[in-house]
Amino acid sequence: MKKTFTSIFMCFVAIAAMAQNKADIIVSYDSSSPNKFGKINTGKMSLLASPTEAKYFNDLSLWVDSL
Repeated sequence: MKKTFTSIFMCFVAIAAMAQNKADIIVSYDSSSPNKFGKINTGKMSLLASPTEAKYFNDLSLWVDSL
């Protein structure tokens, strides 16, 4: 009985670990920074992260920044 429960539990753990490899996360936010004339520049930024790579880019120009 104990071995059966352990083997079923390990199957669920393996399935959960495999599901984590396919997850993608997108985080969007507004950034603001002062320019040399004292005005505040604002822009929408996004971070797209996956288990293999991450991309940080500006939503308006879609310019990709290296992390």
